[in-house]
Amino acid sequence: MGYKTKTQHMRVNTINIDFYSVFFLYIINIIIQITVIPLFSTPTFGDGINPLALGFKLRGDDWTSYLMADGYYYKYGQMLFYLPFIVLIKNNVVLYRVLLLINSLLISLIPVCAFQIVTKYLNCVNKKVSWGIALLIGVIPAVTLNSKYTWSEPILMLIPWLIMLLFMKAMEKENSRKEKRLYGLLIGILQTYAYMVHNRGIVILIASLLCVLLIRFMLKEKCISMFSYLSATIGLCMLDLFMAPRLKEYLYGTGANLIGEGKGIINKGFIKNLFSETGLKTIGEEFAGWIFANASSTLGLSVLGIVISFFVIIHFWRFLKDSKKEFILVFFSLLCFLGALALGSLFFFNDLFAAADMDVAKRGDKLIYTRYLDGAGVCISFIGLYFLLCRREKWIKNCILYSGLLFFLFHGFFVSRIATRINDTITWSLDLMLISYFCNLKQTIRGGSYTTIGFLSGGIAFWGLFGILFFGVLMTYFKNKRRFFLAVYIAAFLLCYFWNSYNSIFRQDRYVKNIMDECREIISCAENQELKNIYLDDEILRCAFQYTFSDYYVITRRDNNRHSINQMFILSPKSEYNHELYAEDYYEIINNGINENSDYHLYIKGEQLNDMVNSKGILTEKLQYDDIAISN
Repeated sequence: MGYKTKTQHMRVNTINIDFYSVFFLYIINIIIQITVIPLFSTPTFGDGINPLALGFKLRGDDWTSYLMADGYYYKYGQMLFYLPFIVLIKNNVVLYRVLLLINSLLISLIPVCAFQIVTKYLNCVNKKVSWGIALLIGVIPAVTLNSKYTWSEPILMLIPWLIMLLFMKAMEKENSRKEKRLYGLLIGILQTYAYMVHNRGIVILIASLLCVLLIRFMLKEKCISMFSYLSATIGLCMLDLFMAPRLKEYLYGTGANLIGEGKGIINKGFIKNLFSETGLKTIGEEFAGWIFANASSTLGLSVLGIVISFFVIIHFWRFLKDSKKEFILVFFSLLCFLGALALGSLFFFNDLFAAADMDVAKRGDKLIYTRYLDGAGVCISFIGLYFLLCRREKWIKNCILYSGLLFFLFHGFFVSRIATRINDTITWSLDLMLISYFCNLKQTIRGGSYTTIGFLSGGIAFWGLFGILFFGVLMTYFKNKRRFFLAVYIAAFLLCYFWNSYNSIFRQDRYVKNIMDECREIISCAENQELKNIYLDDEILRCAFQYTFSDYYVITRRDNNRHSINQMFILSPKSEYNHELYAEDYYEIINNGINENSDYHLYIKGEQLNDMVNSKGILTEKLQYDDIAISN
């Protein structure tokens, strides 16, 4: 492979970045991000509501019992942005849209960072191409769709870009002592804050640490103060060690480990299983499935970035001599990608290892998970785009060929090894939303993000094939027509964004919202806190109900307290009654109390609650156990 020096392919002067170019780019991305926000009204799954629990408790809504039954623990970092609005805004629909607006304001900084990196620090001589690359990065579905939930992804996706920009600024020139301290302090704060937002932020922390050490000791660049960097890192890590368990105990009423914390996963048994023949096969399937899913979600851009990144790492001496800044960007992005891949695969390993000898995995999405790789996949896609459109050496042509071949091989692996294992499995639809465009989401729309997806493997296989053809055609015929290339990718990603915003997120949001609206008048009759209890036979609705009726206690089958609560509303699927909770004071709302077209019936357990409902002019009828038995 040929390699040209920097003076042969790149002008050394920097482009003047005017304020209006950056501002316009930011505004365009915000407009794209916020366009669909009025369609959404409530979180529909645990990852989107549990991180809000701390803020709601501080405003007076205690979800401790609900959270203990749900079991998942999420960290507290994103409350830095959410808390003031949770405390001040009492209308929860308005609040949810405001929180999504905050996500949009944050995530729209990613293309701004990309534009500054390409134009100011990598000296791309074509400003319009740089602007197009930045806009494309801003509309990758991983960015636009992940920001439509109140989970940790928007902040975790933004932080690596801020860190990369700081690396570029620090390495740009000879810095004063004050500047060196500032860069060290900011990088240390950002990387540790990522860990405060979510445990998965440890990947960003480790990647940043390795890059700082590389810059300081291998590249011999003294542009970052190690004292301020380590002081910020160690100080905030100590603060997190103090804060995290105390906030968890305050929120959950326990210091014990909960599901989803990631603690206690690695032990002797885990290590033994991991390095067994079945274990190595399982982890290999995860790696291949996840990379295929991420490549499909980016229409091949991430696999191009992976191949180019490995080329740069293999030829690191050449790149260190040519452009240290380029090498740091590649090294950091690749570390984030490989770290996210390894951490996520290890987290799911036990479940998939247990299912390795079965025909299907417990959850199909665990073999083709996209979420944990989304943020790093955007960074690695940026690497591919930059080298493809701004560097354009002969060796990149070979990287394109290898990328297409690798994408094709991963697709073949999915079809031959994974597809049959995931059919008819229970799956979190939101974890596959970036690759499920051809799948049948009818069941997931009807209130169940955690359910069976129709035409799952076939739909994903078709989307992957479309991605290969799309990538191949544009790389073969249009890579030299850079503006057209960027325009086609941007158009494709915008179509993916708007379609999935409607087909997946909005339709599910609207379904659960309609159910809650039908129940709202009756459920709102409860004026005393001891009467504010809602039992859901369909626990898929639990997140939306807990968020919407935020001062109520939402109960499901996973909650052992359900037998001891004497006063509660009970929402059951149509033509079903809850035998388990039957008592002598079990009432049915006359005319079901909600729309006849609804899939659910509303019941009341408890004389006191029934009397309060009757006092509001709502009629009820007492049920006998024999009536329940006959109806079933």
